[in-house]
Amino acid sequence: MDNLSSHKRASVQALNGIFKAARARARGYRNTRTFISMIYLIAAPLGGILKST
Repeated sequence: MDNLSSHKRASVQALNGIFKAARARARGYRNTRTFISMIYLIAAPLGGILKST
């Protein structure tokens, strides 16, 4: 059970790192849409983004 909780903590920390990176790259923009777009660009593989459009 402890091993599962450590995996969950690791995945939450990974998401937190992605959000921090997106926040740093989107700095200066006051638009929530830009922040969300930056998260997609950082977290999603490029092939997945191209297939969805």
